[in-house]
Amino acid sequence: MNYYKPYIDNYGSKDEISSLLNGYFKGIYDNRHLIILFIDALTGDILDANAGAKEFYGYSRRRFCRKKIQDISVDECSSVNRIPFEESDRKKTGKYLARHCLANGDIRDVEILEAPVFIKNRLITFMIVYDVTDKLKEEQKAVKDVEFYTNMVEFSPSGIAVLDAGIIKYVNAKAMEIYKCNSYDMLIGREFENTIVLSMRDKALEYIKRAEISDKQLPSCELKIIKSDNSITECEFDAAKIMYGNKVSVQLVFRDVTEKMKDLRRASGIQQQRMETGFPLKKYGRMETIYLPANDVSGDFYELHKIDEKKIIGIIGDVAGKGITAALDTTALKVMFNDGIGITHKPDELLTFLNRKVEKYMENYYVAASCFVFDFERKKLNISGGGINQFAVSRIGSPLKQIMMKGAYLGMFEDSRFENKEIDFESGDRFYFYTDGFEMLLDDQRICEKCAGMPSIEQLKTYLYDMLMISGTYHDDSTMMLIEII
Repeated sequence: MNYYKPYIDNYGSKDEISSLLNGYFKGIYDNRHLIILFIDALTGDILDANAGAKEFYGYSRRRFCRKKIQDISVDECSSVNRIPFEESDRKKTGKYLARHCLANGDIRDVEILEAPVFIKNRLITFMIVYDVTDKLKEEQKAVKDVEFYTNMVEFSPSGIAVLDAGIIKYVNAKAMEIYKCNSYDMLIGREFENTIVLSMRDKALEYIKRAEISDKQLPSCELKIIKSDNSITECEFDAAKIMYGNKVSVQLVFRDVTEKMKDLRRASGIQQQRMETGFPLKKYGRMETIYLPANDVSGDFYELHKIDEKKIIGIIGDVAGKGITAALDTTALKVMFNDGIGITHKPDELLTFLNRKVEKYMENYYVAASCFVFDFERKKLNISGGGINQFAVSRIGSPLKQIMMKGAYLGMFEDSRFENKEIDFESGDRFYFYTDGFEMLLDDQRICEKCAGMPSIEQLKTYLYDMLMISGTYHDDSTMMLIEII
């Protein structure tokens, strides 16, 4: 089959045309990065080829000029067989896929961009050839990978969505059920953030951006979604970067946790009620507390007990982890603490006792804790730390001062020792005992100066709470006991 039809009858000779082409297109003849052929639109003869074409196809210029474009074209797809240029098309270009055979017999997929050139009464097809063999193979592999992925996750018990630059590209059957959608078109192509309640959209965007750059699966994130009937459902999302087809995308695995969150909030309320306790010896001191779990329930805890009418003993701690498991472990720690104060009232000895208990009964878990005793008769504070190795004190007219102690996490070493610090105190002194959620905040000198000047402990609590929320450091459980000596 002829690929081309006659266009005119009188035109320059092949050698003359080749010489003119060399002159007109001299800049591209030695270019090895572009593959360029010049084809006679009347006969399909290859009139000339640049250095890139000779290197790609493996033919010398002389062998090229003995061939027609039909000789190197493998298949006869309609895009190749068409007459590319009628007289009225002289200023138009064409683009199509074809398969070409190289001199060594290899078959390559090529993308062809062609344009008409009219020289010496001859219509020439100026043809740029791109080798797209590997590209097409990658695209075919990507299609197969997508098919394999969707087959694997379609009936997952969790909802699954794949996002490309924040746009939903795929959802499985469970995701459709959670969103109450009866058509995939209701989700595919939408911006994920628009399926989230307005108050949480910034949080959702930040979560997706973090997933796009992280090489690890992100911690779970709770978001409220808007279902197709405009009702709201609380979902827990896990995000990870994946390859979907040949693009870097974000996979979201999510589940409806509405009922679970209700149970957690009830548990959180119970936990907080149990944490709420006044200062045991009210004639000697006042206490305010800040208790902010990163999740609904927390691994942070504190406890205060009256030893006698002149002494109190307390502990503040942080069990490794967050959520329900850590919250349950805090209950066990409180039981151990109560057992310990039946044996000793010395902070370092009490931590030694707890360390052995944690090492024995809470295998693979560490606990950060600080234990202290206020003796109001002697006006002295004795304190030891294991993992919580700092506290702060501010005195009237003086800046807030952080004090460090030595001691490893409870449960880390069987025979750990804990340093005991003894501090004198007097009326008006304020003590800050806190978990690691407050550490970065109190590293800010301006905040420390502001704390020292607060007229009341109630205002101090409000200020620290506000600063914690504003600073953006509130990512961990955050607990503080503020004690003011009367």
